[in-house]
Amino acid sequence: ETTNVDKPRAYTLKLIGAGGAKATVNGTYAEAGGGTDATVELDYELPMGLFAGVAEKLLGGSIERDLRHSMENFKALCESTVPSRV
Repeated sequence: ETTNVDKPRAYTLKLIGAGGAKATVNGTYAEAGGGTDATVELDYELPMGLFAGVAEKLLGGSIERDLRHSMENFKALCESTVPSRV
């Protein structure tokens, strides 16, 4: 669910995943020396009661790696040049 949009500068998403996992995603875009700096912040809760701490240690790193990898792919896509068709 998109809960806030400040086009073209920012957005906020609220997500609910499998098993009741919850996340809030805040994205911002700012001009930076002829380009754009994109920042994504992710806050999440894993709904496993007493096991949440263990799950965080097991899954937290992979969630952060996946997000970092997605942002690297997004950056590469934005910076790529695509020949135009005439």
